[in-house]
Amino acid sequence: MQLKGYKLSLLDELVNINMEAGTLLVIQKELHQALNRLEQSKKLNADGLAKAKKGLESAKQLGDQKTIETFTRWVDRFSKDIARADKAMSQVNSVNIGF
Repeated sequence: MQLKGYKLSLLDELVNINMEAGTLLVIQKELHQALNRLEQSKKLNADGLAKAKKGLESAKQLGDQKTIETFTRWVDRFSKDIARADKAMSQVNSVNIGF
C-alpha cells in the first residue's frame, strides 16, 4: 500500500509541475505589453525627431554651425532609436509561440 500512495503522490506532483510549466509557457500578455512599450517609445522618439528637425531648420536659417551640429546629432539619435524600436517590434512580432 505504501508504494501505491507514493505513485499517487508522484502523479499529483507531475500534474502540478505540468500545470505550472504550462502557465509560464503562455507569454502572449508579456509580448503584447512589450509591443505597447515599444510603440510608446517609438511615438516619443518620433515627436523628438520632429522637434529636432524643426530646430535644425531654424539653426540652418541662422547659420550657426554649432547649433546645426547639435540638432543634427539629435536628429540622428532619434532616427536611430526609432530604427531600434522598429527592429525590436519586428523581432517580438516574429516570435512564434505556437498557440
